[in-house]
Amino acid sequence: MGTFYLLAVYSRRSTAPDVTQNFKAGARAGIQTRIAVTERRQQLFFDTRIAPLLANNHLDCHDSSSHTGQLDLSRKLTAMAGGETGKVIVPGTSAESLLWELVESGEMPAEGDPLSAEQKKLLKQWIDDGATWSLDLIDPAVYLHNESASTNWVRRLTLPEYIETVL
Repeated sequence: MGTFYLLAVYSRRSTAPDVTQNFKAGARAGIQTRIAVTERRQQLFFDTRIAPLLANNHLDCHDSSSHTGQLDLSRKLTAMAGGETGKVIVPGTSAESLLWELVESGEMPAEGDPLSAEQKKLLKQWIDDGATWSLDLIDPAVYLHNESASTNWVRRLTLPEYIETVL
């Protein structure tokens, strides 16, 4: 009587090499797959939810050119290093992250509207889940027109527009 780690249903009988291969893979085989799926899910969450949030609400003051408070949130390396007050993002612990404290209190963003309750929830979740950062650089121009990636604001010219443009 043991513990099942992986279960597979085949339309054929397992051969001795199949059994040996699965035995050698051991219990960690399923764990590694789950880890990879979780990492990809966190990267996608950053790409589609957190990067737009940072681009639209924080990069006006905290990018590589203005970096108010010596804080640059446009790049992973500089964002994780922090600013003049020290580290602002503590992966896995929003309670210790200065970024979260300032956003939660409404002090940040200093200019514009404060984040909505949903945006705050997303930011807190991201920090608590380990603050996965999948982009080299957050380019605000990518998120300029809409926080949602589902809206396509670039369109093709119609034939008459194309003819007028070329002539």
